[in-house]
Amino acid sequence: MNQMNIKHVKNAHRVKKRLLTAGLAALCAVGCTPAAHAAEKAAEKTTESIWVARYTFDGENPVTDAELRDILAPHRHHEATLSDLEAQAEEITKYLRDKGYFVAFAYLAPQEFRDGVVTFTIVPGRYGEIIVNNETYVHDRAILREMGVAPGQIIDKNELSRGVWLTNDMNRIEANTKLKAGSEPGTTDLIVNVKNKGHRMWGYLGVDNGGYRYTG
Repeated sequence: MNQMNIKHVKNAHRVKKRLLTAGLAALCAVGCTPAAHAAEKAAEKTTESIWVARYTFDGENPVTDAELRDILAPHRHHEATLSDLEAQAEEITKYLRDKGYFVAFAYLAPQEFRDGVVTFTIVPGRYGEIIVNNETYVHDRAILREMGVAPGQIIDKNELSRGVWLTNDMNRIEANTKLKAGSEPGTTDLIVNVKNKGHRMWGYLGVDNGGYRYTG
């Protein structure tokens, strides 16, 4: 092993140790715990670098790996510090959110960095609990059918917006949504608030055709 490679391996091990702390911090993006938040505050930065040959992706990627590699292409075949790699994770996160996966994020999990391979873990963000605060005469099932959401489903801003639009298109129904951190890592609970538009109208229609010949 030449001197350059020895240097990169040693630096990779040093960066790995810091990732044991810094990797926990990324989990705060969705459903973080106090311990993970403390780890984020305590995470150390480093000026030590590794040589980046290529990127791989772990977790659940809602887009293609090729798309993410294209984003990171300018960083290949360059030295990168831990801060640089964290910034690259933010680039991935921004791309995913711009694509509509607006609670998705990428982070660096502890890894060996062998042969210059850097792996980012992708968390797409899934629905945890779906809570319907229903103040209308419409059944919850009908509302959820129009919303098109279910626990475990990947959260897509475009699909959620369409679901709200369809629900609001129901007769005299008005819906809005809120998100909150889920009880499980990587999940977000959806709160759907539904109320009537104005007052519900009741009516009675009576018909007596009086034997008119055109109606029988």
